Amino acid sequence: MRKYFSDYINYIAAILQTAEAGTLSEPLDDAFYARFETMLSRMKHERICHLLVTVLFAILTVMSLGILMQTPGLQSALLFLLFLILVVPYVHHYYFLENGVQKLYKLWDKLKNLSKS
Repeated sequence: MRKYFSDYINYIAAILQTAEAGTLSEPLDDAFYARFETMLSRMKHERICHLLVTVLFAILTVMSLGILMQTPGLQSALLFLLFLILVVPYVHHYYFLENGVQKLYKLWDKLKNLSKS
């Protein structure tokens, strides 16, 4: 998903650069904007799903920390460590998705401003 998302952002950025330079290879018609909106909605959906998973694992991590403090032991420590190890990549990936969607919003605004002028 990360490569797919990055490739699409780079594709739109390249189209924006060529449009600003006046050497556009494809028209910025309604079909282009419809595809862009479809991709944006897909990315927003992916971001929401990962937000829910990230929040769930953050809650489980905090709960397992509470369990570890109430009943110290190897099993409690392993449970906490497992959730802690899992929540870090989830937060990192959600951070990437959030920033990517924000980049798409900015690219959308630039493309719309370019098409108006």
